[in-house]
Amino acid sequence: MVYLVTRLLGCFNRMQILLLYWLMMMHKIEICKTHRFPLSSPKCQPITVEQCKDLPYNETRFPNLVGDESENDAANGFSTFDPLIKIRCSSRLKFFLCSIYFPMCTDKVPIAIGPCRPLCERVQMKCEPLLKEFGFPWPISMNCSKFPLENNHDAMCMKGPASEEDGPPIAEELESDITKNVITSNRCMQQPSTIYMNRTGHCVPLCHSNNGYTKDDREAASTALFIMSLLCTALTSVCLLTFCTRKHCLVGLPELSLLFCSVSFSVSAIVYLFSLLYRDQISCIEYNSKLIFVVTGVQHIPCTIVAILLYYFGTTGRLWWFVLCCTWNKYTQRHQQNSDSLLFRTHMLAWGIPLGIVILALMAQSVRADPLSGICLVGGGNRIIEAVFVSLRELILLLCSLVPLFFGCLALIGSAPVTDHSVASTGLLGSLYPMAAAFLLLSSLQYLLTPTATGWNTVTAIKLLADPLLGILASAGCLIQILFNIFKANRLQLLDKHGYQPAAPQIPQPAIPSHTATASNAYSLSRYPEQRPLC
Repeated sequence: MVYLVTRLLGCFNRMQILLLYWLMMMHKIEICKTHRFPLSSPKCQPITVEQCKDLPYNETRFPNLVGDESENDAANGFSTFDPLIKIRCSSRLKFFLCSIYFPMCTDKVPIAIGPCRPLCERVQMKCEPLLKEFGFPWPISMNCSKFPLENNHDAMCMKGPASEEDGPPIAEELESDITKNVITSNRCMQQPSTIYMNRTGHCVPLCHSNNGYTKDDREAASTALFIMSLLCTALTSVCLLTFCTRKHCLVGLPELSLLFCSVSFSVSAIVYLFSLLYRDQISCIEYNSKLIFVVTGVQHIPCTIVAILLYYFGTTGRLWWFVLCCTWNKYTQRHQQNSDSLLFRTHMLAWGIPLGIVILALMAQSVRADPLSGICLVGGGNRIIEAVFVSLRELILLLCSLVPLFFGCLALIGSAPVTDHSVASTGLLGSLYPMAAAFLLLSSLQYLLTPTATGWNTVTAIKLLADPLLGILASAGCLIQILFNIFKANRLQLLDKHGYQPAAPQIPQPAIPSHTATASNAYSLSRYPEQRPLC
């Protein structure tokens, strides 16, 4: 009987101790949402609490991982767990609690080093059943998801004893881990507003820093890009609305190529506008509680998607302009083909070829945020990558566009005057891209030869605004072509209403035997295209 009473009193005392421990834990401040802390944390100070003096480290910093601002507060909070430590639900519990209330501090890293997530999970697995036995859940301040999964270059943590029988890790092991994965922020002391990233081995600029540009330069670049993109989108929208109501105004492949070209650049302009509105979410990523620019070697899906969309539709727009030059050359030589099959093959090439180039850009890890505009681009300030994927693209398409334009002009020089003004106007529009590409190549060349030049100037403006500018030229040319065809159709209708009939052209026919007269008529008709339907 005495034995039973003794056992009941022991259980009652244990429940009192656990209840007291639980009430004190409920008043503790929840651990911050991540394990990272600002670089401006206080300096290290010695650990004087007796329970944690046998740790493999002897210095800590405050605030700790539960928000205690002083060693006295941390000691009082730690003492509430003494009953749980005496029960020995886990031999790792003491080391785990010390790493939370007195996290490791070293001058090699600017943050407090707490426990790793596996250590927390092992302690929780052993001690949580005891808490549940008395009706208490696992403390919210010890949520294991808040601790780093492992000790690596992104986050520092302490693994703790490898097994229940092992003691705490020796100091040499912790020192080795810290030396191996140290965040050497002092490497970037000569570059203000940057943070060193082990993954890239470079000093990465902070998201809201000037990145070598003045605030006025960045604002001017963003404003110019916003206005040009908005103007490109508006002109293309007007062009599409007009085309939808007057589809017969653009029936030739050269004119349709100009329409698809303006649509491609318009999609690129919309992506620019979206990137400017959500720049921080797209071009920046969190690293050690800091927002940094996305650079080469750092994976950020929104930034990659934006850069790939801009590069893809920029390339398709240029290819459609090249198609415009090629088809105009065919029209000047009076070559007629099946327009439907030719249009299908052209679509396959114009939309398919850029996919292969985009895959190469992804394999080269060429996506990064542009330091001037803050927009994610292929290249994005890396001169070598820009030379390969941007300047080389412009050079190839420039040369390819000049060839059909040159032979088309030669065909017009030695032939009869062109009566269809749309052919001449289309050729004039086709020559706009080579001129724009030449300016862009000159700007890229100067950009490569003067790596120290920074600021918002003509070179950086041409490089940044190339796609919206080409979109404005394409959509304006397409809109002018549609309006000209509408005017010409209305003029013909007005002349027909007054009974005007133009004289039939006198075309000399060669002397051909009578049995081939039908073939002769077919030949004469095939040499000149059919009359365009009225708009």
